[in-house]
Amino acid sequence: MFLGSKGFPQRSGFDAWLAQHGGSSNAYTAEERGPCFVRFIQEQTVYYASVNSKALEECLERYADIFEAPLFNASWIWDEVQAVNSEHNKNRKSQEWRIQSLIGQMAVAPRGEETERGRAESGAPRRKNRDLQTHRSG
Repeated sequence: MFLGSKGFPQRSGFDAWLAQHGGSSNAYTAEERGPCFVRFIQEQTVYYASVNSKALEECLERYADIFEAPLFNASWIWDEVQAVNSEHNKNRKSQEWRIQSLIGQMAVAPRGEETERGRAESGAPRRKNRDLQTHRSG
């Protein structure tokens, strides 16, 4: 998302601008599950930024332009996919992340095939029991 926009076309322009104005940005994907008798998973991506209060108005203008008119340069997007995949692979080595992931998988009634986020292969279906084996083997 933050790979330039129509009004601000620089590839990392938003992050560079934020840094110049004492700020930063990030995003994460959160998952909300329905009660045990309602089977749904709703994912939402949360984007956030902080900036010096004097730069707030321009920050909002730049932020809005990212969502209104993002640039989608194919090679830049692939770089981002690889960065997300790299972060996912790093997280998989964290004992705390693996335990939380396993608890989350065990707490949900099986639904057969699901998709996941945070991997280059995210769109591919997978089976939960294979996931559990992956977590055990590291």
